[in-house]
Amino acid sequence: MARRLAALAAVGFVAALLVMAVPPAGPARAAGGYLYNARMTSGIARIAADGSGFTDGFVAPGGSALDVAADAAHLYWMDQVGARIGRSDLDGTGVDPSFITIGADGTGLAVDASHIYWMHSSGGVWAIGRANLDGTGVTPVFIAGSASMTNGGVAVDGTHLYWTNFASGTGSTIGRANLDGTGADPAWLSGLTAPCRVVAAGGFVYWSSWATIGAIGRASTADPVASTLVPALSRPWGLAVDAQHVYWTVGNTASIGRSGIDGSDATSSWVTGLVGFGRGLATDGTGAPPEPTPSPSPTPTASPTTSPTPSPSPSPSPSPAAATPSPTPGPTLVPTVTSFSPRAGVHGSLVTIFGTNLGYVRSVTFGGVPATFSVRSPTTIVARVPAGATTGPIGVTSPFGSAVGPGSFIVLH
Repeated sequence: MARRLAALAAVGFVAALLVMAVPPAGPARAAGGYLYNARMTSGIARIAADGSGFTDGFVAPGGSALDVAADAAHLYWMDQVGARIGRSDLDGTGVDPSFITIGADGTGLAVDASHIYWMHSSGGVWAIGRANLDGTGVTPVFIAGSASMTNGGVAVDGTHLYWTNFASGTGSTIGRANLDGTGADPAWLSGLTAPCRVVAAGGFVYWSSWATIGAIGRASTADPVASTLVPALSRPWGLAVDAQHVYWTVGNTASIGRSGIDGSDATSSWVTGLVGFGRGLATDGTGAPPEPTPSPSPTPTASPTTSPTPSPSPSPSPSPAAATPSPTPGPTLVPTVTSFSPRAGVHGSLVTIFGTNLGYVRSVTFGGVPATFSVRSPTTIVARVPAGATTGPIGVTSPFGSAVGPGSFIVLH
């Protein structure tokens, strides 16, 4: 027994050393596979990261949503008109339109595991403010700025805070400071054209260039030399990055663009048909590429052991359901399709689908062929008859189940 206790104590000691050797993580992100878009006149839209559909007005708090951010539990948005930051649960419930009151002319918004950061005009001077995640500890001037910050964006990673000196389209730099607000350098990255929104992820800083012929740019956080990732875009504003893709809003349009993380396969029509002007973007999903470790962390020298590898069985892993703040699946969330109108149409025509629990639908099919669609409410979806569809049933699928409508939709030729 004494030998067994000694062995367990040794294993626990080594495990504790290994935990201490793990570098600090970046911003916490939820698992869910969604992109969120501030749509100025229609609230916050939610878009499935696989492009299968979107929900306009997923959160509709009123005002004018100019930017959006997400952490593992909440959505946050900048209400430019209300001079405030709103918050809701990640599933769209628990909406608080006045979570933080910030003063006039709020613009950029970012969140990490400890704080909310925003850009706003404080007493006529632009600055970056900060508050705790629970809305307490509001510091209106965490980093003092200047007129060059006007309407800029803000981003945060595990070590620094970044902001664009947008100056309503005439700026040319991105600033950077330590997370405690020290070491502020307003021209950390210079020579840019109208840098608007900014994202820090995976050892890189990405920015959108709000110009008539704009672009998505990128620079290493370790070696800040600007390069063009996606060229020749029409006024990209909002910006988000996950492990595989870069996303942007397309000017004052109803579209969102997307490219590979390396800028490949770029399209400005990845999602179309949204309501209102597109502004800030945020992602939950699998999050951004992992932050690189700045330098190798000291690794404790392993003591000789008769067991080559530890057994995986004693290591409990968190339940995926616990990491996803989505509503608990249950019979009441299984979708149904009760009817659709019209009953017939040609390829490309719009069909309104009626039913229940449609708010979480991620795919719609006509005779088994996937269609583009927009969730208008928990009881209504508008879908477009896809090319290649033939006469057959209309089906919907959500994380909580699938359903097929009564009868068949007749495809006319």
